[in-house]
Amino acid sequence: MPRVAGAQAALSSCLGPLHDFMQSAVAKGLSGYVTLVAQGEDVVVDVGGVTAMGGSEPMTRDTIFRIMSMTKAVTAAAVMV
Repeated sequence: MPRVAGAQAALSSCLGPLHDFMQSAVAKGLSGYVTLVAQGEDVVVDVGGVTAMGGSEPMTRDTIFRIMSMTKAVTAAAVMV
């Protein structure tokens, strides 16, 4: 987990289990991940792994993802409105 100061420290300390879970997923074969958790104005971003299976380029906060098949997400959002 990235080190944070101030009000973000409390939020960050609660996210240890999420970080551990994501790191274990990378160890089991997930290529990489970016998680963003926000509470009020406090935002914590955690990044791990690589950008592609078998690759060596590390995942970053700025990694661009190709999103395929957004039909379910758009339909779910429309149903909630």
